[in-house]
Amino acid sequence: MKKGMKKTLSLIFAVTMSTSLLAACTGKNSPSTPDKGESSPTNAVQNNSSEPPAVKTPLEPVKLEVMLWGDKPKQFDEIVDEFERQTKDTLNIDLNVTWTPLADYGNKIKLMLSAGQKIDLAFDAPWLNMPGLIANGSYIELDKYFNNDQYPGLQKAFGESLLNNNKFVGPDKQQHVYGVPLGQGYAPVYALYYRKDLAQKYGISELKSYDDMIAYFDAVKNNEPGTTPYIFNKDQYPPAWIIDGNRAIKIDQAKNNIWEVSTGSAGVAKLHIVDNKIKAAYLPGESTDALKDFPEPFHALDFTTNEEILNWNEKGYIESNAINRKDAQDQFTAGTAGSYMQTLDSYVALENALKAAVPGSELGVYVYENNVRNMEPASLLTEFKFWNFLSIPASSKNADRSMMFLDWIFASQQNHDLFEYGIEGKNWVAVGDDKYKLPDGVDSGQNYAFPGYQLTWNPNYMRLAEAYPQDVVEYYSYVAQDTTFLKQVSAGFTFNGEPVKTEMTNPSFAKMAAENAGFELGLIKNIADNKAKQEQNLLKDKQLQADIQKIKAELVQQLQAFLDEQ
Repeated sequence: MKKGMKKTLSLIFAVTMSTSLLAACTGKNSPSTPDKGESSPTNAVQNNSSEPPAVKTPLEPVKLEVMLWGDKPKQFDEIVDEFERQTKDTLNIDLNVTWTPLADYGNKIKLMLSAGQKIDLAFDAPWLNMPGLIANGSYIELDKYFNNDQYPGLQKAFGESLLNNNKFVGPDKQQHVYGVPLGQGYAPVYALYYRKDLAQKYGISELKSYDDMIAYFDAVKNNEPGTTPYIFNKDQYPPAWIIDGNRAIKIDQAKNNIWEVSTGSAGVAKLHIVDNKIKAAYLPGESTDALKDFPEPFHALDFTTNEEILNWNEKGYIESNAINRKDAQDQFTAGTAGSYMQTLDSYVALENALKAAVPGSELGVYVYENNVRNMEPASLLTEFKFWNFLSIPASSKNADRSMMFLDWIFASQQNHDLFEYGIEGKNWVAVGDDKYKLPDGVDSGQNYAFPGYQLTWNPNYMRLAEAYPQDVVEYYSYVAQDTTFLKQVSAGFTFNGEPVKTEMTNPSFAKMAAENAGFELGLIKNIADNKAKQEQNLLKDKQLQADIQKIKAELVQQLQAFLDEQ
């Protein structure tokens, strides 16, 4: 197992290094060798021991204000204390991390930045505030900190090809690094986590197909009062993901030269692109006549998924009031739901929480995307981008010290593991070179558990929990192979909404999204008729239609210019 797992992690790293070929990038493909000199303060802390050497001239003390989201992990203060102890004679950083619930985090960051409050380092993402805050100059570009011998940890962990695929268009209309990209691979594997003990109780050994999943939902609904077969938050992991994944919708579209590109508040555009030429485009809210130039059967809207979601609702597989749900994961691990969706890396945390709350329970994993479950090649779409970042606000006076802090984390496995797993021997124990387990007697429910995607995730520094079942390990190996991925034609492109910022703020977009939520949650019957009525009402909104056309024209112009350069 150790040998195989090591090969897996090497392959994962290889995905990063091969990105330049897959994404048509140029330049160096691998991280540079860390600088061996003693010319910079950061070089003094680059070593393989947990105790950094002292420097002749310690840096001046500084307090870094860091913003992350979620609940503060148990024992986090002890980890910070250990970091500060190890680096007192080098980095000399007082690390102050503020944790904010996700529901409030996005607005809080925007308000704090607009008010000029001190933030030195903040978690952000394309799905949160990042594009808008970059466009208005709230985040600084970080280009100079990478491929820089003074920051050998960053140089080691972030190759040029990885950075090239994770740049954003700034106020100068050029692409720059505006956040340290955090990820373990270029496309996660999502899974339906379910109660394997309940499945076995009702004669279903394990879920291996969509039909097995529906049979399981029926068993839970009919035999477990008060237990929701599938639970989800309104804005997270909707039923459409499972239904579309079973139908392989995204891959089918791609094989027919149909691609999706997000415009932000105006929704996700569909584009028919052949030989790098845009043949047709459709933006939600405009007349469906715009689909007439798409190839069959994509020349009309397909309501199959909406019909199935309605069926799920009517059969009681999902909650009718899911629009108000915010704690789906907690409900699943508490035993009041039969299944919940998350990425494969969540296996250990979900298993620990479930077993702590429901004695005798057993966690099952069902990879609901047909092609991925069968580990077929070219089954995961990717832009070779990461989706979580750490950015530095323009108001910060400590940009260099913030990047020195991150440089320290990525300088060695030991440094990295302190924040990702905790104190070795107390919070975790190494198993070989690439796995870990909990020390004997440690209660997982009370142990340190850090959300690595907010600070530490990187392909160079991966350990898998010893508790991962073999099938999950095999999926990790699967996503480490570049043949698994299908490159999106828009890889490397980010829509710049600045030229149409007025049109993007049309309140009708938010109203349309709210109306669509009814279809996405299975709350509206007679779907085709009601969709037709919705379209007619939207077409009467002349300002909305004008704004849609301006946004679409800007998207097509930008994307075509991008494609012409490829």
